[in-house]
Amino acid sequence: MRRTIVVLLVFSLAGWALAGDDGASRRPAPKSPTQIADKTQVGLGREGGEDILTAIPIPSLPFADTGNTCDNVDDYDEVCYYSDSTSPDVVYAYVPGGDEVVAMDLCASSYDTKVYVYDESFNVVGCNDDFYFSDTPECFTYSSFLRILLPAGGTYYIVVDGYGGGCGEYALEVSGVPYAPLSCDPNAQVEGESTLYPEYVDDFNGGCNSTPEIFQPLNWIDEDTGCMHLSGVSGWYPSGGLDNRDTDWYQVVAASEAMTVTIEVENWMTPTRCMMTTADPSCAVYDYSFQSSEVVSLMPTSWTVPTVPGETYWIFVAPSEWVTGYTGEFDYCLEVCGNTYDIIGNENASWGTVKSIYR
Repeated sequence: MRRTIVVLLVFSLAGWALAGDDGASRRPAPKSPTQIADKTQVGLGREGGEDILTAIPIPSLPFADTGNTCDNVDDYDEVCYYSDSTSPDVVYAYVPGGDEVVAMDLCASSYDTKVYVYDESFNVVGCNDDFYFSDTPECFTYSSFLRILLPAGGTYYIVVDGYGGGCGEYALEVSGVPYAPLSCDPNAQVEGESTLYPEYVDDFNGGCNSTPEIFQPLNWIDEDTGCMHLSGVSGWYPSGGLDNRDTDWYQVVAASEAMTVTIEVENWMTPTRCMMTTADPSCAVYDYSFQSSEVVSLMPTSWTVPTVPGETYWIFVAPSEWVTGYTGEFDYCLEVCGNTYDIIGNENASWGTVKSIYR
């Protein structure tokens, strides 16, 4: 299973609405200064530790705590798109008992929060500034949410911070589930795209989002199942001052009057979009025969759509949301039934040629 090494499998949800299209980039929205709280707050009292040395331990999950950051100092800051913050912060410490998918939710806070996580070496393994917006009225606008995979074997420090110089009352909820690895069909073809990194250029199978337009053909089947299986990797990366997601575009040719597409994703990366175009598409004009808004983790989701034998179709896979400021990846399994496949002819060869293969 391929992983991003520098950023440790980060998934910081960007908090923007689920992507309604198949674009690869998004420019962060400007913040409203009216959302920056001042330090004339009431209710100062119990809260997380002042710094990593005094971090409040989280004994087990689920965990919840409240506090007010206005009587703290600015010990730390990380950029998940917005820089130069001087907000005071508080710190919690958590030691996962095994590989664990951990979610940190600041929905019920009263100011523009930020949350990020350090490992024992002070590396940032996840960061989110804005997740909730005005379309979620029960949450403070610009409050934060972060879900990441925390590998076992170390202590992680959760920092509750703010945007600009803002501070205020926060409500932190931390929940977790054991990480469950994804297992694709043993005969699955490997997608083959290189590991993502900052300023990555998607010239592998970026489809209509790449220059030139590049589509990866899916033109074989597993004789045992009659379907095509692929082990893929997608994710996100910053490039050119934009949030970017890796969009994987596949090209298939229908072999029958119906085609079934099934996708399954890792349990730490739930929001994933899978779509399939109608017949004979072009990047100038095309429609979708189905569009998924969210694929539930480790639960295969399938669509069966009518097709015209011999016609070409595209299948699109990408994160549903753009992730802010960090690079990360997740695995997915793709199955396509009802597509055409290559027939590999036999070649005449001498006995000496055959023996040389096994030397």
